[in-house]
Amino acid sequence: MAKTRSMTATAEQDVYRTSVQLLVTYEKAAEIIGGDKPVSVRHVERLVAAGKLRSIGSGQARRIVYNSIISYIETGGRL
Repeated sequence: MAKTRSMTATAEQDVYRTSVQLLVTYEKAAEIIGGDKPVSVRHVERLVAAGKLRSIGSGQARRIVYNSIISYIETGGRL
């Protein structure tokens, strides 16, 4: 499964596209979830630990599956 970088101007380093899933950094996930008032990266880590968001990778390569963020937001933050 080869990765290619998404070339959007605003999120060039934050968003990575794979053949199956769109992935975002923990920082970008915090911005998306918080909207006008971003939540902390630690909050995102807690959501992953609770199983409310899906994470892929380890160490600095950790990324959040974008669809899990959308599902979390659509349910009002209650998965």
